[in-house]
Amino acid sequence: MKDKKEDNTYHFREDVISRTVAHATSATAKVQNLASKETRERREVLNIPQCVAKTPKPPIEQMMSDYRKRKELQQKVSEKRRRND
Repeated sequence: MKDKKEDNTYHFREDVISRTVAHATSATAKVQNLASKETRERREVLNIPQCVAKTPKPPIEQMMSDYRKRKELQQKVSEKRRRND
């Protein structure tokens, strides 16, 4: 037996490669168009203006601090209600 390693490199013709790349590119474009269409339809159904839909999300720290403030406010309100009852 020979200790020769097999060459696992495959050589494709250029036209096969170009067809494959074109197919993959068109498939990607189709997926992006469908996603864009779905987003647009959802905005129209919910009456969300495009400018609002593109509003960036606030940083996580700010969202957490707002959440904690709401929690604290809820606790204060519930304590006041218990006192009044």
